[in-house]
Amino acid sequence: MATFSAEFHSRTSPGLRLLACGRNSGQDAATVLPCSEVQSPPQSQAALLRGILTACGWSIIFKPREHPPAGGRILAATDFEFKFRFWIFGAIFGIAFFSYSFDHQNAGAALVDWIARLRGVPAPDWAYHAIFAIAALFCIANAAVRTWGTAYLNPEVMVDMRLHTTRLVADGPYRYLRNPLYFGNILLALGFGLMASRIGFCILVLGIFVFNYRLILREEAGISASQGESYRAYCAAVPRLLPGLRPQLPSGGATPNWRDGLLGEAFMWVMAASVVAFAITLSQPIFFVVLGSAYVVYAICYAVIRKRQKK
Repeated sequence: MATFSAEFHSRTSPGLRLLACGRNSGQDAATVLPCSEVQSPPQSQAALLRGILTACGWSIIFKPREHPPAGGRILAATDFEFKFRFWIFGAIFGIAFFSYSFDHQNAGAALVDWIARLRGVPAPDWAYHAIFAIAALFCIANAAVRTWGTAYLNPEVMVDMRLHTTRLVADGPYRYLRNPLYFGNILLALGFGLMASRIGFCILVLGIFVFNYRLILREEAGISASQGESYRAYCAAVPRLLPGLRPQLPSGGATPNWRDGLLGEAFMWVMAASVVAFAITLSQPIFFVVLGSAYVVYAICYAVIRKRQKK
C-alpha cells in the first residue's frame, strides 16, 4: 500500500540496508545508508510466468523495474481519485450491479449454462453451487491477503485520505509483491464479478483493474520521490502485481499485528461471507442481508480506527 516500514538487505552482502522510520513512529523521513551494490532478486518459479507475460506485452504491469514507467504521470490517479478511492470503488461496484437492469443474466449462472450446452446436458444444481463457491474462494483469498498486508501496516493507513510515503514495508506479503492490497481487490472483483450480470462482470473486473493500476502509479511516484534509490531497489527486486511463488527478499523481522489486520479488513471478511452464504443457499435476499451487514461492520471499524487516531 502507500506506506511502508521495514529493514531489508541483501542475502549475500551488506550492499543495501534500509532502515525505514515512518510517520506513525514519530519520525518524518527514512534514513538510508548508501550501498555499493544491490543483489538481483532470487530466482523463483514465478520468473517463467512473468517472462511469458512480459513477452506478451504485460511487462508494464507485472515486471519488476527500477524506475517508474514512462507515461506514469499521465496514467496515475489524481489526488482527488486517491482521496476518494473508497467511494470510487463503491461506484464501480454499483455500476456493475446496476447493469442487471438491462442484462438480466447472472455471470456465474451464464458460465454454468454455457458449459452445460457444450456438454449437451442440462446443468445440474450442484454446478451452480460450485461456481459461486469458486466466487466465494476468490473473496476469501482477497480478505486473507489484505488482512496479511494490513497486519504489517496499520488500519489507520487504510482509511487515511492522504498518501503516506515515509515508510517502506518489505515484510510479510510485501516480500512477494509490492501491492498485495490492490492484488486482493482484483481477487474481490473476480469473485463479486460472478455475482453480477455478464456485462457487470466485465465492468467490475476491468474497472477495478484499471482504477487499481492508476492508484498504484500514483503511489509509486510519491514513494519513489520520497525514498529514492532505496525504493527503486525494492521495485527492482519485487514484482508490482503478480506475486512470486517465493519471497523475493529476506525477512526484515517485522511482527504482524493480526488484531489490527482484522480490524482494518473486517469489512472484506463480511463481504466474503455474503458470497459464501449465497453459494450455500442460492438465495439473493440472504446474500444482500449479509452484504448489507458488511457496511455496518465497516462503519463500526471506521469509527474505532478514527477514535484511535485522535488519541
